[in-house]
Amino acid sequence: MIFLFALSFSVTISVLWESAEFAGTVIGFLQGESNKDTMKDMMAGLTGALIVARYAGLRKKSS
Repeated sequence: MIFLFALSFSVTISVLWESAEFAGTVIGFLQGESNKDTMKDMMAGLTGALIVARYAGLRKKSS
């Protein structure tokens, strides 16, 4: 259960951050952000979320 919570929380934060960053690019507040860069950042966020969730799950199981 802790694995799913940690994964969901981390991915949600990553998606919200990247959505705001991409919206800032579309509106014109930020420069140089492309769709390709946004997708790469979201994949990095998912990878990090999986690592954190796995660690949290293993730590909870050993307690």
